[in-house]
Amino acid sequence: MNGITPSAEQREILDIGLETLKIRAGAGTGKTTTVAMVIAALVERHGVNPENVLGITFTNKAASELADKVRSSLGQSIELGRQVEVHTYHGFAAQILSEFGALAGIGSPLRIITPTFSRQLLADVYVNTSYQHLDITNPRSLNKIKVLTDRMGDHLQTPESVRAMTDDDDPMSASRHEMLETINRYDLDKRRLGLVDYGDLVTLSCLVMSEYPDLARTVRERYEVVVLDEYQDTNPAQRVLLTTIFGDGFPVVAVGDEDQTIYEWRGASAENFELFTTHFPGRPEAPARERSLTLNRRSSPVILDVANEIRTKANPKAPPLRAADETLPGLVTTHWAEDALQEADWIAGRFEELHSNGVPWSEMAVLFRKNKDFAVVVDAMARHGIPVEVANLGGLLSVPEVAELRAWLTILDRPDDSAALVQVLFGSSYRLGLGDLA
Repeated sequence: MNGITPSAEQREILDIGLETLKIRAGAGTGKTTTVAMVIAALVERHGVNPENVLGITFTNKAASELADKVRSSLGQSIELGRQVEVHTYHGFAAQILSEFGALAGIGSPLRIITPTFSRQLLADVYVNTSYQHLDITNPRSLNKIKVLTDRMGDHLQTPESVRAMTDDDDPMSASRHEMLETINRYDLDKRRLGLVDYGDLVTLSCLVMSEYPDLARTVRERYEVVVLDEYQDTNPAQRVLLTTIFGDGFPVVAVGDEDQTIYEWRGASAENFELFTTHFPGRPEAPARERSLTLNRRSSPVILDVANEIRTKANPKAPPLRAADETLPGLVTTHWAEDALQEADWIAGRFEELHSNGVPWSEMAVLFRKNKDFAVVVDAMARHGIPVEVANLGGLLSVPEVAELRAWLTILDRPDDSAALVQVLFGSSYRLGLGDLA
């Protein structure tokens, strides 16, 4: 890639060519850059036509970044118009349904609904259904149905298949049956309206590809190789779709790191990456290989020493990360505070200390595990006069003006939402206090 010298580990990977390969890329070793390098090497050194390369990654932003890196890598070495095909996992499934969706009862053009629209459609079914066993006084009941819907899609399950696995002697089975009937009605409503949600994209494309093997071969024959980025975040349904089309010896390159799975709450399965060479065994004469990237280009040796210590305890098989620059300075400091307020003030104090030593505010950052922890640190920064930019939509919801607007919108939709009402009454329009409410 232009401007980047491949490491010895990367050079070995680029030499392998058109074979099935699993690449464990540790943090900071350049997963997406390696994917782009692999694609460029396949085209420039191993004779693969660029339009016969399929690259798949997880988000639209990542797909755009990967496409840009591939174009930068190939530069003028390919003719205009001969572009590598890059999709998200859902985008690849959507392409299949756009072409063959009629076989699954899906009309054209494909009408994909957002998660918000999906939830609203499910809510309409929920409020128009009579229940004998499900506790509809519990506001979480609808959310439980939505989560069950999503997980069923992740694992290619239907209301009928889940119902068959339900133990009728279980005291909760009656309410589960009602949840499944709600999901069934929700699915029927989507079909009636000609809509699909994100879970349907993979589920229905799997259905078409498995029931019509000739069409799976048609899709497969369009490509010479598939390169999968962020493979550790795929769910079982996405893996089944890929194995249905590209299993049985087709060259597949997967790049990922089980230590960096961030979508487990959304159905990602660690087994997909762990068992990659089982799911994609390669050809008998060229079985699937495994390689690792351990050269970290982001952190200093001191930081990596601590990271490796923690990482090895969680994953003893993981090879240790090495610093690209052994002379890079670094410091790891821990601090135990009595409460969140003291911790936030300590962080603000560290920022002030760094700034007084010449570090610009723009080169400092605080990383959070959960959005709910943003507010107390942002408030501490404000008290210390430190300029702050909250680079997360979750943090945006803690801004008073935004929080009040959201509360008003919530009340318009659900007038019985007490928490939203309290937010409004405490806000700038009324400024009531606890005594007034009492």
